[in-house]
Amino acid sequence: MSFPEFTKNHDYDSGIKNIHHIDLYRVQDKKEVVDLGLEEYFAQTNSIVFIEWPEAAESILPKRVIKIYFEIVDEDTKEDICTKFILIPD
Repeated sequence: MSFPEFTKNHDYDSGIKNIHHIDLYRVQDKKEVVDLGLEEYFAQTNSIVFIEWPEAAESILPKRVIKIYFEIVDEDTKEDICTKFILIPD
């Protein structure tokens, strides 16, 4: 699996669900978020959408989301751990 450091989205077919990996790190404003077509991804019932740096998209996120928070525990290796897992039901 590649990581979208230079492109904003990657799509994968897992054979069960379509997986969309969206990286909003370099997104400057809501217009860019809308131009990426995130709302179309959210409307797909056969998809799972993972968003890194989702703050730019907060206003258009679905009501039901799972938020996972990571914290870097080793600056040298960039090793991280999940520090919080929150399900926000609809």
